[in-house]
Amino acid sequence: MLEYDELDSLLSLVYLEANGGVDEFERQRDITALLNLYTPQDRQILFHDSTCRQIIYGGAAGGGKSHACRWDLIRLALRNPGFQGYLFRRTRKMLLGTHIRPLKRVLSKFPLLGRYSEAGAVQIPAARQIQ
Repeated sequence: MLEYDELDSLLSLVYLEANGGVDEFERQRDITALLNLYTPQDRQILFHDSTCRQIIYGGAAGGGKSHACRWDLIRLALRNPGFQGYLFRRTRKMLLGTHIRPLKRVLSKFPLLGRYSEAGAVQIPAARQIQ
């Protein structure tokens, strides 16, 4: 007869194998920690709370528009399996500086949540992807 600890350990291994090696408790903990890294400003809150299908968000440089858009895509990708979001800039250099490097920095702290592929996409498990 299996002891409780042995059974718990065996069930954990079966669960991990069924979920591609990802412990859902650890993943949820990382999601909470990730989302706590972002505290939106008042205008960003209006952006995030909008129910409109299309939003025109403008303003002066440094107002947090790109930051808000990036975090909105992260939240959508974490909540919606199969989600694909796109971030655009005029040049690849601008895209790297504004979005890709910050995403790589954040995701390097939370490897269970996603990774940057050299193909130019941020991949979040369960086919969730930001390009």
